[in-house]
Amino acid sequence: MIVNGVTVEDDHVLELAGAVKNPALAHKLQTAHRFRSGVVNLSNAERTLVLAALDDPSGELEELRAQLVEHLALR
Repeated sequence: MIVNGVTVEDDHVLELAGAVKNPALAHKLQTAHRFRSGVVNLSNAERTLVLAALDDPSGELEELRAQLVEHLALR
């Protein structure tokens, strides 16, 4: 799945949904995963929430955070 231009493994999308502190964003990510959406676009506020959720990432999400931070769409 592509989240704001960054390729994210499907299982990481669910982990990310569990890590964000916003129920609407978590639902959006879970729904995209459930319906096997190819692309998920995030608003500026949602990108901020995702990065905040990944401030202290667990092992597999650490790599995802690095990708998201590097990607121009999230800057």
